[in-house]
Amino acid sequence: MDQFTKIIRLKATTTNVLLEEIAKIYRDNIWKIHRVSKKILSDREPQFVSWFTEDLCKVLRVKRILFIVYKQIEKINQDIETFL
Repeated sequence: MDQFTKIIRLKATTTNVLLEEIAKIYRDNIWKIHRVSKKILSDREPQFVSWFTEDLCKVLRVKRILFIVYKQIEKINQDIETFL
């Protein structure tokens, strides 16, 4: 749903749709109008959004570069200081 216009865009599919097909539907029906969303809200498990964005990047031919979370970096730095 577009949070400003409150427009919801629905697309009919079969019950067994692969994630890559969902990404293509998103690309062809949502992305071409609104570009990349700032937020993705899903009623699925958290892994779904991760897998979806991975497949969306594939169909958009975008290279994903994932960064380590700040807290993980802090933990690594603490471990390094311990060893030094």
